[in-house]
Amino acid sequence: MRKFHIVEGFEGKAKLPVRATEGSAGYDICVINDTPKTIRPGETYKFHTGIAVEMEKDELFIINIRSSVGINRNLVLANTQAYIDSDFYPNEIILALTNIGQVSRIVESNERVAQGIFIKYLTLETEEKSKKKRKGGIGSTNEPKENEEGIAA
Repeated sequence: MRKFHIVEGFEGKAKLPVRATEGSAGYDICVINDTPKTIRPGETYKFHTGIAVEMEKDELFIINIRSSVGINRNLVLANTQAYIDSDFYPNEIILALTNIGQVSRIVESNERVAQGIFIKYLTLETEEKSKKKRKGGIGSTNEPKENEEGIAA
């Protein structure tokens, strides 16, 4: 099953991703912030989305910055492209935006800043399966560490 979910605690704040048009491949992803957030040149800010994505075991959700945000405003994803694995569910998707421009940029509440696309992938039949289980959010296939915002990094 392929489905978006609003993470507990974000009801009434988060917006489920949608495709803007019938021909759109990507699902627009909005950020959550109580007030507009200014990102200064060289600064990175982590935004909550309040969403989690559920998908089949052979699928991946790839997130990129929306072209208008990257081209017109010089905001990029800090990790350039985000890969959300099927076993990341039910963790919240966090988007870290970096301002690579020369002027400060404002990100509005519930602004559409990124797009995600579902992709099917192949694996090797002879591959030895890992016994490792995901223990949390970002970086959780390693020892999870919390940063100053309390977000696993």
